[in-house]
Amino acid sequence: MKKNITIFTLTFLLILGFSGCVTSGIYHWGDSESITRMYLKGGEDINVQIQQLESIKQEIEASGKSFPPGFNAHLGMLYAEVGNRQTAIRYFEAEKALFPESAHYMDFTISRIRR
Repeated sequence: MKKNITIFTLTFLLILGFSGCVTSGIYHWGDSESITRMYLKGGEDINVQIQQLESIKQEIEASGKSFPPGFNAHLGMLYAEVGNRQTAIRYFEAEKALFPESAHYMDFTISRIRR
């Protein structure tokens, strides 16, 4: 009897331990990480990156999952770089709404764009 309880306990602990290794899948990242990496390395044209992220945005909306942290802020930054200030501000506002902890930085960024 004691052996059965020990085996059950070990099995339960292993399952519990491995379940912590599984990602919850809250966010839909798509290929956004590699696009961000490409930007940081000075890769593809910014307009191409915007198109790719807009495509991922549609995937996210269709999947019903949440936008990952920084997604809208990065897209807003790209729009600001090509001179589309209103769209940039819209994405910074979206980032702020989804992640309130980013509000101070997003407000600062928006104020810089409006100058």
